[in-house]
Amino acid sequence: MTRGIFLKAAGWLVALSVLLPGQARADDARKLVPWLDLPATWALSVKDGVVTAVPGDLVPGSILVLMVEPEGQSKLTLHQEYEKALQDVGGPWTPIGEANDQTVDGGWVYRIGVGKVILEGTRYIGEVAVARKDLRRVRFWVLADSDVTFNRHKSVVATAMASAQDITLKATPASPPAPKGASGSAPGVPEGFSPPQAIAGLGKGLTGAWAGLMRRASASASSTSGIDLTLRWEMIVFLADGTYTTLPPQTGLDHADLEILRPRGFFGRYTISGKSVRLETSNGIVSTYAWQGKELKATGKTSGTGLTRVDSGVGLRLTGTFARRDITHKDFPGDALPTLTFGTDGRFVDHRGGVYSVFSSNDPYNASGQGRYFIANNSLYLIYEDGRRKKIVFAVLPKAGDAKASPSWLLVATRWMTRR
Repeated sequence: MTRGIFLKAAGWLVALSVLLPGQARADDARKLVPWLDLPATWALSVKDGVVTAVPGDLVPGSILVLMVEPEGQSKLTLHQEYEKALQDVGGPWTPIGEANDQTVDGGWVYRIGVGKVILEGTRYIGEVAVARKDLRRVRFWVLADSDVTFNRHKSVVATAMASAQDITLKATPASPPAPKGASGSAPGVPEGFSPPQAIAGLGKGLTGAWAGLMRRASASASSTSGIDLTLRWEMIVFLADGTYTTLPPQTGLDHADLEILRPRGFFGRYTISGKSVRLETSNGIVSTYAWQGKELKATGKTSGTGLTRVDSGVGLRLTGTFARRDITHKDFPGDALPTLTFGTDGRFVDHRGGVYSVFSSNDPYNASGQGRYFIANNSLYLIYEDGRRKKIVFAVLPKAGDAKASPSWLLVATRWMTRR
């Protein structure tokens, strides 16, 4: 590894934020890290054997880059590898809090730390991580121009880092094809879509998807403590084995492989005692809830508004136009606001990239379009008339008085969207 990985990147980050690399370079990157779990909207390229990934939905003028050194062999300890990764940043690294170690199922151990670094006179917030199993080693670096940009993409980056575990697990196709003779054969399944397949045991008791406002600690370069506590909308999936995750697969839960899902996202564990539910993160942070039907009410010192069970959505048809909650007409004047419009006839219209809000006309994957949609097991399938196919995580969080087909809130591809 060449010393100064961020320093070398800093000079061309701005160009990357608005200019996507060619398809050939993206294909080369995927060959180096076929296990890397990122939305298809992220632009991939390779430089000096290191894979660079840039979000497709960056706000104009902002910067974020994820850099991944593919799997290698090393006899150094985890902490030695982490210190070496810090040296490769290429500038004075100021840690925000202590780096922490996390052991996950499957034998992988991570060391992750957040900090600040000044490169060529510009201050960035960064994250460095090393994943190890036996002699296998993968290293990650993240660089962002602000807390807002860093936290906006934090959940996607965390999923990408966690996906290193898939090196030693079998791969799961992002969009499973319909079995021969089965396409559209199940009741309510349109032609061209696979019959739904839920994770075994999901939906019984507490298991399944829930969503709500939860207090989360996020790294902050501007906070004196280095940590900000903010309320964020999150989706939680409780599994039958007593674990839960706030990082569901980017493709949702339909046709999800439990053995792939289980170790992802640095799971916490939960226990149920009567109507009391106790959640404990991998870092030992405990929160408690009172279980009241489809609601988990926060109790004790637990922050947030609690959680609401979200329906799996099999066969759900929607009506209305939705836009991301974190962007407004102020960001997109005129009719430029990216939106997704659904009809009860199973048709959709994706205006200007919809949920992804891609700002580069060079990315045909997220161009405007229309086609047919299908919802099953918290997965939203989109089939465009031009042949594009997308499968993304999905949930409805209804408000009191909402009609089933007309919710006020949607979760699409890790973004909360509101009715226009």
